[in-house]
Amino acid sequence: MNETSPDDEKHVKLNSIREEKNSYHKDNEDHDHDKSCKEAESVKFFDDDFETERKNLSWSERYFSSIQGGSLRGSIITFASLCFGTAALSLPAAMNNVGLVYGTIMFLSLTILCYWSFYILLISARAKKVMNYSKVVESYLGHKMALVLDITNMVYCFGILMVYVFTITSFVLQILKVLFEIDGENKTVRLIQMSIIMIIFQIPLGFLKNMSRLQYAGMVGIFVFVYVTILIFIESFFYYKEATDEGRKIQLFTDFNMSYFDSFSIFLYTYACHNGIFPIYTELKQPTKRRTFTVLKRAVLTQFITFCIICYSGYFSLIEDTPSIFIVRPDLKIFENFDYYMLFAKFIYIFNILGSGSIVFNIIRTSVNDIFSKDKGELPFKIEVALIIFTFVLANVLTFYVTNVVQIIGVIGGLCGTIMSFILPILCYVKSTGLPLYNYKNLLYLSVMIIISGIGLVSTGRSLISLFK
Repeated sequence: MNETSPDDEKHVKLNSIREEKNSYHKDNEDHDHDKSCKEAESVKFFDDDFETERKNLSWSERYFSSIQGGSLRGSIITFASLCFGTAALSLPAAMNNVGLVYGTIMFLSLTILCYWSFYILLISARAKKVMNYSKVVESYLGHKMALVLDITNMVYCFGILMVYVFTITSFVLQILKVLFEIDGENKTVRLIQMSIIMIIFQIPLGFLKNMSRLQYAGMVGIFVFVYVTILIFIESFFYYKEATDEGRKIQLFTDFNMSYFDSFSIFLYTYACHNGIFPIYTELKQPTKRRTFTVLKRAVLTQFITFCIICYSGYFSLIEDTPSIFIVRPDLKIFENFDYYMLFAKFIYIFNILGSGSIVFNIIRTSVNDIFSKDKGELPFKIEVALIIFTFVLANVLTFYVTNVVQIIGVIGGLCGTIMSFILPILCYVKSTGLPLYNYKNLLYLSVMIIISGIGLVSTGRSLISLFK
């Protein structure tokens, strides 16, 4: 039997200590390496890079390769699809309220102003190296204003969910009436339909969190909107002929009335997705300055082209008595009141909105987390389940009593849209410039903010009055 001498035991112990020291130093080196890597990624995240890989790609590889999660094209599609909701289908009604000339001026003006507000918000965010709207506001305007943003954000997104519920219900009831001759005006039928959609689709989809996966819902949304847009454009010629045969005339101007404020809310709501851009950018791979603003420019351009086609094709289709959701309209006479093409459009549009609803709820989840989570970690599972159920149940219950979608759009577009799309971005940008408050540029920015805020408040008041009548 071999016995270990005291010297051997001492040698073994010394080796053990050396190994522990080496391991400790190695762990520290790994930690420092990881830290330096993260710092390098942070610099790369916010600085312009040379993008060698992009320069080595061919034209076909850039634009026709598969779209992956967090890719440039995937982020553009997801961002563009955020605005592809019911607001676009309300654009013809907005144009009808104010006439062709005033409607065009209002639409183009708000398109330019909303793009500008997107731009200055991103400039402000990059200056602080933060890609979270709440943190951007907090860094410039303080904790209280960040809380105002989070509350406004939740109200706004909740209103969007109500708009989605209203649209889904309108389409489902039309489909049931056409295919099964079920009375869509019956309140019991309406309640049962809303409950089934909520339980089977809305609540389960609320558990989806990964924005890069949800981008596929955005891709479906693009397909749906392309189909709907093409269909509206083609059918507009036949609708226009029917309208002129009936003696309806295009109104270039209309006398000023309170419906002007409804149109303002609709046009603003169309582009008011400032709260949704940051979750998309956090998923964007290599979000350099070029890639960041490329997503913004191409997404807004895609939205503008699509909105123009829907707005003007829809307006010239009906000219008068345009419903708040444009495609909830009488079918063409040549189809003998049974337009299968539009019926299919409504059917696929329902699934598009359901997917978009999950993206919107993600924004609500983030705002709730920012307000109530002390460590800013994820919400406990039980609280998250309760939040999902409470949000969708309340949205469906309140929507059950709404008769016109413009009533919802007026509130969330006029009040919440104004705060998130203009007031907070302008205030943050004014702070970020470092110029004196009374500098002529800052005075110009603040003047734009005051004018739009005044119009937004009037729009909100008008919609609230109509809701409680």
